[in-house]
Amino acid sequence: MAIASNSAILLEKIAPVQTALLRDFNQGNFAAHNPHSIAYALEGMLLGDLNNVNRDLGKTLIENLANTIDNAIDDEIDFRRTDAIAQLLRLSCCEPFFNRSIATRFYHLLFSALNTDGSLQFTLAPCNVTYKNTWPVLFARQALDFYRRVCLTGSAISIKEARCLF
Repeated sequence: MAIASNSAILLEKIAPVQTALLRDFNQGNFAAHNPHSIAYALEGMLLGDLNNVNRDLGKTLIENLANTIDNAIDDEIDFRRTDAIAQLLRLSCCEPFFNRSIATRFYHLLFSALNTDGSLQFTLAPCNVTYKNTWPVLFARQALDFYRRVCLTGSAISIKEARCLF
């Protein structure tokens, strides 16, 4: 995505894909609901040239993913992976996609994945898988640092800082 954002030809080809992604997401298409892959794509957007279409698409996708994750409590499909929740928390704390209320929702979801022994559940899905996995912990640490900073300062993480941290 970052490389494509630097090319007018590729930008022209990406626009219909962005539109289709949002349309499919709103129609319930499973592939478009995968929070983990969408979070990676949004992180890639932060590394490229963000235009208003990308900013608006990112904000809309994060909001829709928050609702998808909230509504996936009884789903067997594992939408509630803590690595994805942490990624989305990081993104919702960053300047182009900043939304404090959504960040707070992701914070509470991530916090609910902590076990009494200090471990982090890999998923909040009904299967309730708990095992040691590095990625959720790394993402969670950074996401909680971002969220703490947003709470202390009242402002979003800048794009420049986010680019250095992702």
